[in-house]
Amino acid sequence: MLNQYLKDTRKLLELKHGKAKFSQSAVAKALDCNRSYISRIESGIEKQPSRTFLQKLSQHYGVDEIKVLIIGGYSPEVISKKVCDCDAMAQLLSQLIALDEAELSFISSALNDSDSLIRMSQEGHSKPLLESIYRILLNFNAKELKALKDDLENYGPTST
Repeated sequence: MLNQYLKDTRKLLELKHGKAKFSQSAVAKALDCNRSYISRIESGIEKQPSRTFLQKLSQHYGVDEIKVLIIGGYSPEVISKKVCDCDAMAQLLSQLIALDEAELSFISSALNDSDSLIRMSQEGHSKPLLESIYRILLNFNAKELKALKDDLENYGPTST
């Protein structure tokens, strides 16, 4: 999964910015590694690039670091800390993983305005997960809620 995501991302960047900036050789030079290492990652031979390498690659590609780390098998520190500090967060993440894209989209849109949050709480009576999310959201202050919203948007499915 990581190998295909990184290969597809680099190929899109090649199309947008040209091979001179995003060929395997150009990326390797920018990240101070061998072209063969980039090739091994993209072909899936190199199964687990280091966290540091994925962070540098994310920066170079201009893509979401948290998404790349998760796909690469690393728990981003910000998520690990929230899960460690808040048992409800671990339960919520477990439930969110089980959701399909439509359900995640509904929750994401509900986080964007108070009317949607009210509708979500009303629908929560027949949907235990939504009720659980709403109860958890009531425990957060505005700053924590924005951070959670940002994390959820970065964690959920995206289209490329």
